Amino acid sequence: MIKCPKCGGLNSEGGLVCENCGERLQSISSNNGDLSSNSSNLQDVTNNNEAVNEVNFNTTNITNTNEKTNNFDVNSQDQFINQKKKKFKLKYIVIIALIAIITPVIIFSIMSKPKKAISDLEFLAVAQEQGYTVKEVDVPSDYKDLTLAAYEISDGDKYTIYFFSFLGIHTVDNVYNIYSNDLDKLYNNGGFKSKEFNTDTYQSHTLSSKDKYYYLIKIKRTLLSVEADTQYKKEVNKLIKAMGY
Repeated sequence: MIKCPKCGGLNSEGGLVCENCGERLQSISSNNGDLSSNSSNLQDVTNNNEAVNEVNFNTTNITNTNEKTNNFDVNSQDQFINQKKKKFKLKYIVIIALIAIITPVIIFSIMSKPKKAISDLEFLAVAQEQGYTVKEVDVPSDYKDLTLAAYEISDGDKYTIYFFSFLGIHTVDNVYNIYSNDLDKLYNNGGFKSKEFNTDTYQSHTLSSKDKYYYLIKIKRTLLSVEADTQYKKEVNKLIKAMGY
């Protein structure tokens, strides 16, 4: 129904003039159509806006989901890397611990091997075989009657090796202690590394620095004393090994 603006009467939809007063109704109808059209267009815009908002909302959800997925991937990767680092550190600690335990055992097993004393004649034979010149040396008067043999191998300031064979254990112990105390004094002055071993078959004392090397060993009634420049350490140790000392 269309209401007449003049008389207020109601008229059928689509009429051009008022059935009561004859007033034209076309413009009202058109306006009503425009209003309807505008309402329809407004509804379409609203619907479009809702659609756009829904798309934006869905896009936001997808973005948030992707961000969560990416964050999960990054966190998973970080956790994996941290686990690898922890496993590596654990393996490293275990290896270091094993080395720390095994190394002293190996060194002890090597150093605790029994050593056999050689006679003065065997000393001369080994030295000459290795190409060294041996000479007899005098011993202090207090030890002269207690000494069976006293030999020296020397090459100037490069190295000096002494070999002693005594009549009794008490004598070799006294001489060893005198030499060992001298090494302790050098060690106390600083700059040296010291190693001592005392087994069932021998007793030894080693002192080394960047410049000097000292080695003292006692086997039964024999004593070997070495003083050498560090650069000749390998050479004199070859002779010592050949003697079994």
